[in-house]
Amino acid sequence: MSIDYLAMPGIEKETKQRGAELITIHADSTWESEQIPFESIT
Repeated sequence: MSIDYLAMPGIEKETKQRGAELITIHADSTWESEQIPFESIT
């Protein structure tokens, strides 16, 4: 169980502020990050 669910009951129904951070590290050691909204994750 996520700490979010314990600290904020009902948060599982709130999706606008939730998501993931995708960090891509390239072969040349550069990197980029992208925020992915929860609603777009399938």
